[in-house]
Amino acid sequence: MVMRPLRVELSPTQVAELQRRLRARDLVPNERMRLECVRLAAQGRTAPAIASVVEKHVVTVRKALHRFLDGGFDALADAPRPGRSPRWNREDLDMLEAMLDASAAEGRIWTLPALAEWLRRERGVVLDSSWLSVLLHRDGFRWKRTRDSIRHQVDPALQAAAEGRLEGLRLRSEVGVEDLYYLDECGFSPTLPTGYTWARTGTRVVVRREDTKNRRVNVIGALNNTGPEPELVWMAVEHRLDAAMVLDFVCAQIARLPGGADRLAQPPPDWKRRRPCIIVLDNASIHRGEVFMGRRQELAAIGVRLFYLPPRSPELNRIEPVWRSVKYQDMPVRAYTTTGELRVAVDRALAQRAAAMAAVTAQLLKIA
Repeated sequence: MVMRPLRVELSPTQVAELQRRLRARDLVPNERMRLECVRLAAQGRTAPAIASVVEKHVVTVRKALHRFLDGGFDALADAPRPGRSPRWNREDLDMLEAMLDASAAEGRIWTLPALAEWLRRERGVVLDSSWLSVLLHRDGFRWKRTRDSIRHQVDPALQAAAEGRLEGLRLRSEVGVEDLYYLDECGFSPTLPTGYTWARTGTRVVVRREDTKNRRVNVIGALNNTGPEPELVWMAVEHRLDAAMVLDFVCAQIARLPGGADRLAQPPPDWKRRRPCIIVLDNASIHRGEVFMGRRQELAAIGVRLFYLPPRSPELNRIEPVWRSVKYQDMPVRAYTTTGELRVAVDRALAQRAAAMAAVTAQLLKIA
C-alpha cells in the first residue's frame, strides 16, 4: 500500500508563529521535534526524508504532521501528564507581571529572589528563581539595565512649542533657506563608559581604569544634518570650555567669519555668510553668560541667530546621539594613558563620523 504524501502549506503568519515557537527558551524536546517536522514538511520534504533528519521513525513524523493539520500549533504540545498539578497558575503570573509594569512606571527595581518572595507573600506561591526566570522570559520580560531621566521635570507646554518651532526651522533648512545647527559640549574621560563586546564564553574583557583628575578632553561641536550641505564641526581641548571659546567656535567654525570672534564687532566689509543660520543650544551657563549671549545682536548682524531649548530637553538636541555613538561605539580602545592619546582618539572618531555623513550626502546627490 502506497502512503499518500502529507502536504503542509504555511501562511506568512504561520511561518512567523513557527519561528517564534522554535525560539522559545522553555520549548521541550518532543514539541521541538514536531515543530521541526512541520517546518521541513512546509519546505516540500516527504515524511521519510524528514524522519532521516530528525532521527525519528516515519510513523512518528506522520503523527506529528497529522496533529498539526488537525489542530494547528497548539496540538503539537505534549499532553498533560498525571501527577501533582503546578503550584502556580496563569493568574499568579499575570498579577506578578502587572506589578512589574507598575514598578517600571514608578522606577522601582526587582531581582529574581525578591520576585519569588513577592509571589510567596502575596499569592502564597512557591517558585524557584530559575524557573521564574524562564516564565518571565517566555512572556517578554528581560533582565536589563535601567537608565535615569529628567523628563518628569519638563514643562510639556514649553517642550511642545519648541518641537513645533524646530520642525519649522528644519523644513526651512531642508529647502536651503537657512542652515540649522545643533550645538552642544561633551566631556571624554581617559576610561570610557562600560560597554559591550564580543568575547569567548567564560572570558571577561577587562578595561583598565585610569585616573581622571585633570585628564579629561572637552569637545564643543555643532551638527547640521538637515540642510543641502550637512556637516559636523567640532573643537577638542584638554582644558575647560568657557563662554569666550563658545563664541569663537560659533564665529569661526559655524559662521566662517575670518578672524573668528576677534572680528565680530567689525567684520570684513566684503564678507557675508552664504546662508543665514540658526544655532540650537541648551541653557548651560557658558551659553547664557554675558560674554556669549550678550553678543546676540552682533551675531545676528553676521547671519547667526540663537534658539534656546526649554530647560531639561536634551532629546530635542540632535547632536546628543552623536556624542553617545562616539563614546560607546566609535572608540574601540576604551582606556588611554595620556590626555594627548585621548584627544587624538576623539578627533579621529569624530572625523570618521563626519566622513560617513559626507559619504551619505555624496551618494544621495549621485542618485538624484
